[in-house]
Formats: sequence, structure tokens, C-alpha cells
Amino acid sequence: MSFASTLVPLFAATIACDVAGQLCFKIGASRLPAHSGPDRGGFLRGLVSDGWLLAGITAYVAQLILWVQILAILPLSVAFPIASLTFLVVALACRVFLSERLDAGQFAGVVLVMAGVAIVAGAA
Repeated sequence: MSFASTLVPLFAATIACDVAGQLCFKIGASRLPAHSGPDRGGFLRGLVSDGWLLAGITAYVAQLILWVQILAILPLSVAFPIASLTFLVVALACRVFLSERLDAGQFAGVVLVMAGVAIVAGAA
């Protein structure tokens, strides 16, 4: 198996896990009761019992395992800029799956963040 055929699926799976985790966290967070006032305990119980939040945690554990595999192969200064694709994919997924707004300014901001990470990585 070649270098690229190992890394491309690992990066794709890592980004997919991050996106899934973020979407699950957002859905789970919207279902939680208020975290202040008399029902503070309900909020804390929801953190550890909501299925969406638990799915998000599971996705992040899977992402952690995949990310460590990537870092065993690549230097962090190379891997991190590639992983910044997550910023774009999360923004697009929020638009598609959560019907969140993504205007031109927000899209440009995501692209600039990704470019900035790549520039910093290139200087490392």
C-alpha cells in the first residue's frame, strides 16, 4: 500500500469524524435544558445521557485514534494544514444538515483561516 493510499483515507475519515462529532454536539446541545437556575442538574445529566452528545464523543474518540495514526506517519506541521479542511467541511455540513446560514463573508473567512494555517505550516 502506497503512502498516499494510506494517508488519504485516514485524513478523510478524520475529517468525517470531526464533522460528525460537531454536528452531533450541536444537535445535542440544542436539546439540553438551561445550564443555570434551578434545573442546573438537568443540564449536567443531559451532558452524560443525551444520545447525540454521546455520539459526538464517540466520533471524537474515533477521530483521536485516526489522528494519532496520521501523526505517526507525518510531521504535525504537515498534517495540521491538511486537517484544516475540517473548517470548510464543518461549515458546509452545517449549511446542508442544520440549515445554518453560510454567507459569502463567512465562507471567505473559512478559506482565509485555511490559507493562514497553510502559510504558517509552510514557514515551519
